[in-house]
Amino acid sequence: MSNDKSYCGIIFVGTGSTWHWGSTPEEAAKETAKWARKDWGAWYKFPKTLKIMILDMRERNGWYADHRGIFDKDTNEEIEVMKVIEV
Repeated sequence: MSNDKSYCGIIFVGTGSTWHWGSTPEEAAKETAKWARKDWGAWYKFPKTLKIMILDMRERNGWYADHRGIFDKDTNEEIEVMKVIEV
């Protein structure tokens, strides 16, 4: 896996979330799914495939999320999900 932070995969689980970076949307989705199962597997039973939301972060310096959505760290504008990948 690279250190490129172009794409962020995120999945909301219960009252929390798991996210991971990747140089491609597919890499971000795969790593997010892997870590979601590690982070939350003791508390939740996951289906075989997970739906991972992909954010395009190439023009952003960061993000935050709350109960309203996912937002740009600098502008506070909502970030639209680029696509959803099933892993």
